[in-house]
Amino acid sequence: NMSGGEIIIHKANGAGFDIAIGCNPGNCNVTGGTVRLLCADGGGKNIISTAPFWNLEIGSVGGKDVTIKNFNGGDGSQSIAIQPLVVLNDLTIKNGGTLNTGDQNIVVGHNFTIENGGTYNPGTNTTIFNGDGTNQNFTVAGTIGNNGLNNLTLAQGATLTMQNSVTVRSVLTLETGSLLYDNGKTLTVNGNINNSGTQFNSNSVAGSIPLAGTNPQTIGGDGHGSFNNLV
Repeated sequence: NMSGGEIIIHKANGAGFDIAIGCNPGNCNVTGGTVRLLCADGGGKNIISTAPFWNLEIGSVGGKDVTIKNFNGGDGSQSIAIQPLVVLNDLTIKNGGTLNTGDQNIVVGHNFTIENGGTYNPGTNTTIFNGDGTNQNFTVAGTIGNNGLNNLTLAQGATLTMQNSVTVRSVLTLETGSLLYDNGKTLTVNGNINNSGTQFNSNSVAGSIPLAGTNPQTIGGDGHGSFNNLV
């Protein structure tokens, strides 16, 4: 149970894990609080959790990476299969911090911020914004590795405002009832688009979704999706 306060982790354990949580999801009740990973000791560190986080901050002292991966306690009796990372509120990658997804999906319920000097390496995953009825922001002052997001999905009912221009290497999906406020930015898509939602301008500044793939691209959806500026 976590409803508030902070858990601050300075040093990983001997197995190289900052966090290894393997409890039954039915035994997790997370409604608040912040977990901060400072990654202060040597080498890259790892995270695995069957439980969601409320707020999660990935920090660094000396440029250490945090990677999502499976956990094996060493004797074979304690193991946790690799899991998507679920953050119910805010996910922040601080200056000097790096989050490697291990190709696992990242699910964010509120804001996702990559600060200046922070790095997000998505691999072949899907970055999902699922804050139904919540105004979400995606801020990229730092770096997205691999030349951009792999897949980007706005879940049903999600509302996302882009604070910076971003590239999607594979598929952009706007599920039914989702709203994308481009905020005058560009969301470049190199793969396909599934649009059952709506792209809006915001702040009276026109943004756009350029299709820039080198291979044929398709646009699909439920037939009710709409774009503001599609290039």
